[in-house]
Amino acid sequence: MAEAARYFDRICDEMIDPEVLTGSQRPLIAALGRCLRRYRELLLATNVADFAHLQAWAERVMRDGDIAARAGEAVRRLMVDEFQDTSRIQLRILGRLTETRGNILVVGDDDQSTYRFMGAGVANLLQFPWYFRGSHVVKLATNYRSHKHIVATYSAWMETAADWSHPDRVGRTCRFEKDFAAHAPETHLDYPAVIAVQGANPRDEGRRLRDCCVS
Repeated sequence: MAEAARYFDRICDEMIDPEVLTGSQRPLIAALGRCLRRYRELLLATNVADFAHLQAWAERVMRDGDIAARAGEAVRRLMVDEFQDTSRIQLRILGRLTETRGNILVVGDDDQSTYRFMGAGVANLLQFPWYFRGSHVVKLATNYRSHKHIVATYSAWMETAADWSHPDRVGRTCRFEKDFAAHAPETHLDYPAVIAVQGANPRDEGRRLRDCCVS
């Protein structure tokens, strides 16, 4: 059941109609659609919901323009942190909630998109100015947390880790341009803030890490 639940969650995140799955010519896809349909019937019959279906049913309710307008009227300001970790269905709900007032603030970093396995889509952040027309982008380029060597290593690695020059089919970027700098780098002590450690096994790796830190 746990394996099936993961599929059900992703189907909800991507807003796929189970009836489309059940109509598939591929037996496994059709069977998955029937299982999801039965799962939803059981949820409704027992008056319970998992997180994925809370979102799915909320999105369905918000398709009603009057309901979306009333809900949006009650939301004066909406702030979303870690926006790069939102899913397609969450983007749709946020869009409906802010149609009335249009007052939404999101914070995120496309380089820190780590929840794709849970349905997150970094495109939500990259395409935010396109989804929410008229929005203003503010770049927070000063790093107050990390040593200057860490910031420099990160920037160099991201610049060479992949080819970021290719936009999507309608010309939207695949990564925001960035120019990070460490805060007050002249105050940073000069020590090996970035090290590379390899070991034959975890214990050997631990010893090498210890030796690097001690030296």
